[in-house]
Amino acid sequence: MAPDPNTFRCSYRLSLEADSDAVPAADVLAHIRFGNALNTLPEPRRIGVALPQLGSTPLAEVWRSRLPVVKGGDRELGYAYNGEVLLGHLRLDGRDIADLDRATTSAYQRVDALMQDLGYPYPLRMWNFLPYINHGQGDDERYRQFSRGRFNALALKPDFEAALPAATAIGTRDDGLTVYFLAAREPG
Repeated sequence: MAPDPNTFRCSYRLSLEADSDAVPAADVLAHIRFGNALNTLPEPRRIGVALPQLGSTPLAEVWRSRLPVVKGGDRELGYAYNGEVLLGHLRLDGRDIADLDRATTSAYQRVDALMQDLGYPYPLRMWNFLPYINHGQGDDERYRQFSRGRFNALALKPDFEAALPAATAIGTRDDGLTVYFLAAREPG
């Protein structure tokens, strides 16, 4: 059975409102701000994306849960889950993605390992933000390097083509790679 869409929701809030004490920490799965790649820890639910926001009003994307939220993470990987869905992110610095193909494969393997370990084996959606996405020519284009790395990780599972999540890859002017994802206990 797919996750109940009434147990979590996403909305856009004024950035100051989303950061205020009025937001109960217990119900937030993720707090995403655009503009710079914030150091998200020690709060593993904060995700910073180095992509300018359009418009003059600073907004934050806030994912909330009606079920209790558990959070965790380490230096590069943060997450929160509520028993039905897992929302997490991985941030690699520029020095860690010099070989973008290999770094992407490793990043996707880490994300998959987390999903398996926590019991959310079905990826529903992946958002990928990588630096200078169209730099390079031919097979040296950064988007092609990223795509090869992603394919290498996904292809490790049998019949992976039947269960691919919806995904987006967007270029940034930052030097690091940010991946955030939504996964579930059951297929979507």
